[in-house]
Amino acid sequence: MSKQHPRYQAALDKEALTIRNQIDKEVMMTMKLEALNKILLAMLGDARLVDMWWNGQNKAFHYATPKEIYEETPEDVIKYVMEHYQR
Repeated sequence: MSKQHPRYQAALDKEALTIRNQIDKEVMMTMKLEALNKILLAMLGDARLVDMWWNGQNKAFHYATPKEIYEETPEDVIKYVMEHYQR
């Protein structure tokens, strides 16, 4: 196996780190989504209602769906759900 040029190796390392960070972010988002769905299921009592909640317009999000908001700023949806869960 030949040794890579240091600059080339540095570029490869940087790209690998970028890919890893993206994968880590996607895994965290999936974990958050699964946790939110468990909380929503406990609150709403039916998986169909959870699906309707994610895909229905919500006044709190200026009539956007929670799914749309979650894709842009998941923290907003997490905060909203947790505020209502703790009531």
